[in-house]
Amino acid sequence: MQWLIDIAKEAMENWIYDNGIYRYRGDPAAVDFYSDTLTKDGVYHDLDLSGIVDENAKAVNLVIYFNCLNTGIPSLYKAKGQVNPANTSQIITQIASVPFAADIQVAIDSTGKIEYNIGAATWIFYSITVKGWWL
Repeated sequence: MQWLIDIAKEAMENWIYDNGIYRYRGDPAAVDFYSDTLTKDGVYHDLDLSGIVDENAKAVNLVIYFNCLNTGIPSLYKAKGQVNPANTSQIITQIASVPFAADIQVAIDSTGKIEYNIGAATWIFYSITVKGWWL
């Protein structure tokens, strides 16, 4: 009877893999991108996640952690090449010198890249960690 359970389990796993699923990354030892590796000038820049996510990823779940001396400073995230701002993930600093964390979802292109735009300000720290992705 175990053989039947094994066949059913394999069929279910294959179906989930073929039809999309969220892949939790696990427990990374450190954040992926730190303040000193990110450009914070109010202009869009590429962020290459291809070394972290599966090659078939359609979207990524990011954990953003930051602290800024200024208020009202936006951080924008979008699919690479996207031109319309209506579908852009956005975080705005609320209170000066208070740490803030957010989970955001961003579509990812076929090369594993997204674009980010962190406003020019006095940042105490800024980090981005890939939490997981959707296939």
